[in-house]
Amino acid sequence: MAIPAKYIHKIAQMFTRYGIRNVTMDHIAREIGVSKKTLYTWTDSKENVLSEIIDYILTIATNNECENSFKKTPKDFPTSIDAILYVMNNLAHITQNITPIFIMELNKYYPQLAIKLDNFRYRHIREKIMQNIVRGKKEGLYRSDINEEIISYFYLGWVSQFSNENMQTVFENKYSNQEILHELYLFHLNALLSEKGRKYLEQKLENYNKDENANNN
Repeated sequence: MAIPAKYIHKIAQMFTRYGIRNVTMDHIAREIGVSKKTLYTWTDSKENVLSEIIDYILTIATNNECENSFKKTPKDFPTSIDAILYVMNNLAHITQNITPIFIMELNKYYPQLAIKLDNFRYRHIREKIMQNIVRGKKEGLYRSDINEEIISYFYLGWVSQFSNENMQTVFENKYSNQEILHELYLFHLNALLSEKGRKYLEQKLENYNKDENANNN
């Protein structure tokens, strides 16, 4: 048997918030409101619980709008810039919930599960980023001299660094995770843009700010 789906999200939050070592089977049973005996009818170890959590995280990432956005038609996302902005926004929501302590302890105590998570990040997401760069070059919005294979690898390296360090501590809690990721993604995007792409992005951000101001008035 497997842990019922209705409990998985709450258990995932426990691990990402408190770290793997600090969460025991007793804690899990108490948090979801079942007996430890019942919990052990669904799973036989904390490692198997974590395996289900990793599958849950990857399912969210795969079914999330960031994945679907790569499948949308040009009518939905007229340019590669529109698509990557949407992707970055959704990747931020996924990444910010995977805390440094969770990644660190996963690597230390459950390396096979860590490899499973890394394989997804470095094969699946990287492939999507590469496809977007190829599209942007064809549209003339990204620089033609960019090596998408190298840049997509660097991009995931930056995101991985964010996941492996407590960036709020680095910046003395001056910025939220969302703000830090926003700057990281804009830096990545600006490095890709051609002059045509830069003008397109500036116009898009200008229109966005106008809409925001109108909504706030």
